[in-house]
Amino acid sequence: MGKFAHSGQLYTAPPLDTGWALQRTQTSANGLLIGSEQALAGTAALALGAIAWLKDQLPLFSWLPLPCSLGDHSPLNSLRTSLQVVPGSEFRP
Repeated sequence: MGKFAHSGQLYTAPPLDTGWALQRTQTSANGLLIGSEQALAGTAALALGAIAWLKDQLPLFSWLPLPCSLGDHSPLNSLRTSLQVVPGSEFRP
């Protein structure tokens, strides 16, 4: 297909359906974040995940809900789940 070169103006629709609005910030051709914005978003997500993991380790703060944690992606969760059920027990009467 080749490279896409955006020409003209970019209009986007906000989530609250208030109509089309001219987007004045710079975006890439596919509408995603550009390099520096990606780095900032990735750094913020990593920091939030680390804070959430630390929060989960401290019983005093474990009740606070956070959207994600680095612990969510740990293989430890899979190991704990697999140890709770004896393998093959689903075939026993």
